[in-house]
Amino acid sequence: MKTLVATLFLLLVASPALAAETDSGEPTPADDRVNAEAQAMEEVTVLGQMNMTQLEKAVERAKLDFWDAYNSVNEIDEYRMVCEKVATTGTHMKTLRCAPSYYLEASRKQTERSARSGGFGSRNSRSIARSLEKKKKEADAHMVALIEENPELLEKWNYLLAANQTYEQRKASK
Repeated sequence: MKTLVATLFLLLVASPALAAETDSGEPTPADDRVNAEAQAMEEVTVLGQMNMTQLEKAVERAKLDFWDAYNSVNEIDEYRMVCEKVATTGTHMKTLRCAPSYYLEASRKQTERSARSGGFGSRNSRSIARSLEKKKKEADAHMVALIEENPELLEKWNYLLAANQTYEQRKASK
């Protein structure tokens, strides 16, 4: 802590005074040391405490930001992610649900088949997901490739992971 205070003092007060004393405009050994210390200083980020609702909203925003960025670089329509707020059965509270277009299309087709057959043979979302396992692996590989190719997408992915991890840790500690 004393080193940090001394470094800040040198940066704020002593550097201009030392610069004024040297006529040549050349950096002095003291300037070099101060610059080296300034570059070596750690960056400290202080985050305020959010309640669980605020954390949940932050995760939701991070998801939307990531999927928007993903959709902007993704060129395969069936891998496009569609997000919507959906009320859970029996409540008015809406939650964010995101799914790839290929899943939504398969679900829609299954619902049509079920309706035509009088409701017999309907499958739930788990069975639809099982039937699309190969497509999901392909979509996941495509997403990983896009993340590796696009620094902005990688940044949003890392932020989403960090936000989700913070939320889950806080949830587990309660």
